[in-house]
Amino acid sequence: MDAAIQQTVSRFFAQFPAQTLPHKEPLIHPDKTLTAVFYLKKGHVRNYMVTTHGVELTVHIFTAGAFFPMTEALAGIPNRYYYETVGEVKLNICPKARVIKFLLENPPVLMDLSKRLLGGLDRLALRLERTSTMNAKERLISTLVFLARHFGKSTPQGDLITHKFTHSDLAALTGLTRETTSRQWKQLERKKLTAYYSRHILLPDVALLERENGL
Repeated sequence: MDAAIQQTVSRFFAQFPAQTLPHKEPLIHPDKTLTAVFYLKKGHVRNYMVTTHGVELTVHIFTAGAFFPMTEALAGIPNRYYYETVGEVKLNICPKARVIKFLLENPPVLMDLSKRLLGGLDRLALRLERTSTMNAKERLISTLVFLARHFGKSTPQGDLITHKFTHSDLAALTGLTRETTSRQWKQLERKKLTAYYSRHILLPDVALLERENGL
């Protein structure tokens, strides 16, 4: 997001109540009518669905500066997803009508939002395309590389994922079962491509992990 637009957005949402929430705090449920929009000041929020078999599938992870959900606010499409925090987050809560009015009065912000939404749809389509052709190992590696880029902290031992992701979390991100995820993890662990350090995922060499996947 352009710095000037980001400042305009931040200034607008700063007028509204702020909250600090812990890890895995539920924000939105698909069975509730939404009357507000959330602006993420700090942290990450996971957007996911639950299949008919009870399996969680992560759709998107929002980062600081994002405001959501906008499909219902702008298009009137009922929300079908769950939203929950990833790590501690800080956010502002704004009435939906005020957000729509703000966007209509600020065309550059609306245009920027449209571009980001289209970019998100394109990345989602690409992810679905890759997922449909990748095997289990490739899916897990792609997910680990994604986490390294968004949550990774460089250390002498490698890239340390700053949030705690369990094998169940990885399964939700990859669309695999927990059992399959654990099997693939052990194979990568034996090759010293993955490890756990203080209950956090450690990737000793992300470039080597990407080469394992042909990325």
